[in-house]
Amino acid sequence: MNLLISCFFSIVVKGVVCKKNVAHRRMTSKIEKPRFLVLGGALEYQRVTNHLSSFDTLLQQEMDHLKMAIANINSHHPNVLLVEKSVSRFAQDYLLAKDISLVLNIKKPLLERIVGCTSA
Repeated sequence: MNLLISCFFSIVVKGVVCKKNVAHRRMTSKIEKPRFLVLGGALEYQRVTNHLSSFDTLLQQEMDHLKMAIANINSHHPNVLLVEKSVSRFAQDYLLAKDISLVLNIKKPLLERIVGCTSA
């Protein structure tokens, strides 16, 4: 009898099934008909080495760079952003404000399978 009951709760999914959590607990985790944007690499600001500047200037440059990157991402109107590596805390806050759910640290083979299934 238990075997029969568990069959009713099983479904076949064509595609990729994986378990990942969103980066922030206030981000939406259940989305019907999601629109994915896949990003290989990281979403961070790369500082110039061997260059002297004030901390405030560096912080402002980082925030401006990340705002432009998020604006570029938002122009594609995704619901979910899948990132291969890490995402800076500022970028996570900007994504939360734009109501884009973020899933990060996804291994490259899994990202490639998702891209293949979604024709991205």
